[in-house]
Amino acid sequence: MRSSCLRNTQILIILCASLCGLVMPSYAWSADKNPVLVLNDVNKPPYTTEKGDGFIDLLVSDMFHRVGLSLKLVKVSPERGLINANEGLVDGDVNRIKGLDKLYQNLVMVPETLRDSYFCALSFNPDIHTSRGDLDHHEVGYIKGWKIYEKMMAGSNKVTTADSPEQLFRLLKLNRIEVALYACVEGLALAEQMKLKRLYVLQPHLSKVPLYLYLNKKYADLVPSLDRALKNIKKDGTYDRLYRNKILPYLNM
Repeated sequence: MRSSCLRNTQILIILCASLCGLVMPSYAWSADKNPVLVLNDVNKPPYTTEKGDGFIDLLVSDMFHRVGLSLKLVKVSPERGLINANEGLVDGDVNRIKGLDKLYQNLVMVPETLRDSYFCALSFNPDIHTSRGDLDHHEVGYIKGWKIYEKMMAGSNKVTTADSPEQLFRLLKLNRIEVALYACVEGLALAEQMKLKRLYVLQPHLSKVPLYLYLNKKYADLVPSLDRALKNIKKDGTYDRLYRNKILPYLNM
């Protein structure tokens, strides 16, 4: 009889543990007991760095910290990152354009803008103008798959595509192209890293695009809190301080 009661008690414990597992949140947990969300990050320095001290590293970590969460950023390709976030293989994606929730219906956007991305043309020749008519007279390069530049340079016979930012800037260094179409701040940071001196951002800038943070819809309840946290970061001066320290040093525009 005692053996039977013991077995029944063990079964009840297992069932209770299983049921508790069903209602527990799907977060991972950090050493300090804060839930950890894993987000894909497609940014380059100075926005994210290997040390985790880039502008976006610090900004988004602060956002999550203010709502009692910890954050881990991982890097996969841009398209794969969105697919993984949409399927719930990661918890979200950082720094994406508005409207992706229409294409990836399991994603929810945090409404407050994370940052603005400036798309531009870079060259050793500051006299080149960024109008299409002028660019058609010069060898121009951009990264394969960047739709903004594919559309802009459609029909040009002086276009070279690269597989990576590093390859694009090597083409510039070797004078295989005269103009590199890329993102302004990231381009200036990469130029510094590759020791490309006297590289200019051509005028006018080509486009400014606001970027946002997305979460998988299973975390939709966190969106209002994260939105408020980001607004407060801007209101209390933290955002401006991070921008001055991490981004402005690269701007020679």
